[in-house]
Amino acid sequence: MSTFQLDPDDTAPLYAQLAAQLRAAIVSGTIAPGEALPSTRALAADLDINFHTARRAYHELSKDALIEAPRGGRYRVIAQHSHETATDILREDARRLARRAITLGLSPLEALGIFSEEMTQAARLNAPR
Repeated sequence: MSTFQLDPDDTAPLYAQLAAQLRAAIVSGTIAPGEALPSTRALAADLDINFHTARRAYHELSKDALIEAPRGGRYRVIAQHSHETATDILREDARRLARRAITLGLSPLEALGIFSEEMTQAARLNAPR
């Protein structure tokens, strides 16, 4: 599960970056309903972050009813989520990227062009063969 990448230079706190990436993986089905997540200590060690950062990310997902931890058990994904949830996640990511583009001095048109190029490339890579 070490496919997560956190950027300490990002304006978003590390726990929020991690929660957003986990949320996207859950909504997309990359992490399946019922699947156990790594312990917060294991995840923190894997990402070289503080244990409390991983715990707070899991707490955010728990508040959103995406994961649960039975007493004494590991966190598990609890349900498949809707298209509406996926668009909410993308909107949250878009807000963060828009703020980043502004701080980098990019115009909205330049940022949209970059996003469009990346979407086109991702669609090609994920197209059925």
